[in-house]
Amino acid sequence: MSPKPVSVVLLCRDRWADTLRCLRSLKRHTDPRLYDLLVYDNASRDATPAGLRLLARGWPELRVVTNRRNVPFAAAVNRGVRQTRGRHVLWLNNDTVVGPGWLEGLLKAVAPQDVAAAGPMTDHMAPPRQLGAARPGAGTASTPILGGFCLLVKRAAVEDVGPLDERFLWGWEDVDYCLRLRQAGWRLVLARGVFVSHVGNRTIDAMPAAGRRRTDLANRVLIQEKWPTGGALGDDVRDLIRRSPAPWHPPGTAASVIVACRGGAAAVRACLESLRRGAPRTPFEVLAVDMADDGRTGALLHRLAARRAGLRVLGPWGPVGAPEALNRAAALARGEFLLFLDDGVRAEPGWLSALLAAAAARTEPAVVEEEEELAAGQGGGSVERLRRAHRA
Repeated sequence: MSPKPVSVVLLCRDRWADTLRCLRSLKRHTDPRLYDLLVYDNASRDATPAGLRLLARGWPELRVVTNRRNVPFAAAVNRGVRQTRGRHVLWLNNDTVVGPGWLEGLLKAVAPQDVAAAGPMTDHMAPPRQLGAARPGAGTASTPILGGFCLLVKRAAVEDVGPLDERFLWGWEDVDYCLRLRQAGWRLVLARGVFVSHVGNRTIDAMPAAGRRRTDLANRVLIQEKWPTGGALGDDVRDLIRRSPAPWHPPGTAASVIVACRGGAAAVRACLESLRRGAPRTPFEVLAVDMADDGRTGALLHRLAARRAGLRVLGPWGPVGAPEALNRAAALARGEFLLFLDDGVRAEPGWLSALLAAAAARTEPAVVEEEEELAAGQGGGSVERLRRAHRA
């Protein structure tokens, strides 16, 4: 028997109502001649296992695999690809709802020889170019990144670049895969006439807050290590990170203070304490970039971060220069303004409110230097720059 055009791989864990809504829409709006469906039940503890067994009885295209443990998305998709035979593979999240003609539209979009993957328009949790209503007859448009919530990929492209990178846990694996496809010479397209609704963030929202923060930050650091700035692909990563709010980050952060920590534990502690005491009422975060080689500085930073909200420790990132390390930190920052400091700085009361007021008074997005607002300590540090972070 020849393979179907598309093998759909869907991963679910609990949230049976979401999964059932997704599967009902798929069955209702998809020609059975076009697809086979592999559903991974990720050790669900609710009605999901029984519900899937019941659905499978009257659905020849549906095959269910039950995992004994919660397998991350990348690993599950890789397993699914190995267990399916379709000429294309489609990753589909269980918090999506598809509509009439969705699969036909994606197949048409991916038909050109140089196209590796196609994705639909959607309403939530996707790269910026994918957000919006479908426009019938609009055709396709090349795009740098496609979201993995509903992604149709040619098997030939999968065989070309290999499986998903399983070091990514519950996020950013789709971005990395898109970049790998482009690096191999393939093109990605957006099917502008196709719409798939997407709730988004269901899995990561179910994690404890500390786990969400740790997982997302690790993913963001990993993708920047794989795709450093300076090239077209790395710049696309940086742009996407700046446009993508971290799911664990509190809203309303006025500024991100990036501190280059290279002067030793004592200097770092004194700097961070002065920042906290000098701006008790202004919402800001501190990104402490470990650039020291002594080991003690990093240990101190992690002890402080465990006790203090709003302090994030980044690095060390190996043999990279200070500019690259600071650029990586900036890409992870979520404040409206970015402030770069050396750990020799000692801040006086009111330092941040005065700088923010001075920056807000400027009409142009120029660099603002306000050294007089800080009392430079014996380390000789100063404000390097403060600029508005423009976000689309």
